[in-house]
Amino acid sequence: MPLTECYYPMSGGDGLHSYSHNSTVQEEGLEAVKELVNSTIQDKLEIDNLNNSGISKTFCLADFGCATGPNTFIAMQNFIKFVQLKYNSLHPNGPPLEFHVFFNDHISNDFNTLFRNLPSPQEFFAAGVPGDFHGRLFPQASLHIVHSSFALQWLSRFLRRAQELVLGGLMVLLIPGLPDGVHCSGTHFGAIYDVMGSCLVDMVKLGLIVEEKVKAFNLPLYHPTTKELEVLLERNAYFRELSPYQTPT
Repeated sequence: MPLTECYYPMSGGDGLHSYSHNSTVQEEGLEAVKELVNSTIQDKLEIDNLNNSGISKTFCLADFGCATGPNTFIAMQNFIKFVQLKYNSLHPNGPPLEFHVFFNDHISNDFNTLFRNLPSPQEFFAAGVPGDFHGRLFPQASLHIVHSSFALQWLSRFLRRAQELVLGGLMVLLIPGLPDGVHCSGTHFGAIYDVMGSCLVDMVKLGLIVEEKVKAFNLPLYHPTTKELEVLLERNAYFRELSPYQTPT
């Protein structure tokens, strides 16, 4: 990414307009796929490839686009819970499993708020990794699970993660989409955009902006359908199995 490109981190702090107080949609997404993540970990994750000191084993996770919490903590705690369940079932008398979580976001992200709000008691060792994830951020084969939610628009070079994952690790990407045959206007995303549109119309009526600017304005967002994603994934030989999931309506 060119050094001249602008960065737009989530709004920091704990105030009324902060990400921490305006990210319930993302939290609901994490909750909706929780059991799917659990079943995938139990079925697919290979946990024998761990750093083993003989006293403990270290399992490394990274969240790309962590913002300031609390959603990143929810996601990481879910992963830790499900990995621990699998490890205990396979190695009931094995050495304890320790977790190292790396929180990544832009260099201008409010990491102070993030670490100030770390959950207690802390189930993992935490580290911040500032920098954009278009390039390598970690040593080769050093991560067991990488996660990113609601950030696909920034993942044009996410294949860098393949170099950072251990053999048998998991990459979990959570993105907003549409059920087949459903238009965006019929979803809660569409309702949000309608509210934004009505606000712009009100601003025109108040003389705050000119109507021509509103007519020329367009949100550069696209929510793919399940079928559209399946077609793209089937073209890629690296995806061996597809398990589409849609939240209940």
